[in-house]
Amino acid sequence: MEIYNQTKVKNLEPKAIPGRAPRFTHEFTMMVAKRKIEERFTYREISEMYGVSHGWICSALKMYKGQKIPFDRRPKEPTQEVKAHRLEAQIQDLKKEIGELYLENRMLKKILTYSESLKKENSLSITSENLDQYQEGVE
Repeated sequence: MEIYNQTKVKNLEPKAIPGRAPRFTHEFTMMVAKRKIEERFTYREISEMYGVSHGWICSALKMYKGQKIPFDRRPKEPTQEVKAHRLEAQIQDLKKEIGELYLENRMLKKILTYSESLKKENSLSITSENLDQYQEGVE
């Protein structure tokens, strides 16, 4: 049985991008900005057409002019190193749990044998040798 040495597991997950996820896709943002510039709609008309705010339209125009692609906020697939580290930590936890269950099982078996031995000692087995002591109070 291995001795379990618990080591602290570093958090190797990729860091999340701060802020909330964008409400609209990049394609939708570029389409609204393109339509605003090429068809010369006003901010109010675009806002009413698509149900977006004036500030969002301004940021969409900046993005369109600079052709910035926003961050992808979907969680990234962990690397092989991270997966291996997680599996090793899981294996260590399972080994620890197996060891605890093994010790608990042995303890329960010892308790069971002890209780059976107590039952044997306290059992009333009447033999010809001790028959007289049991018949004293009986009439």
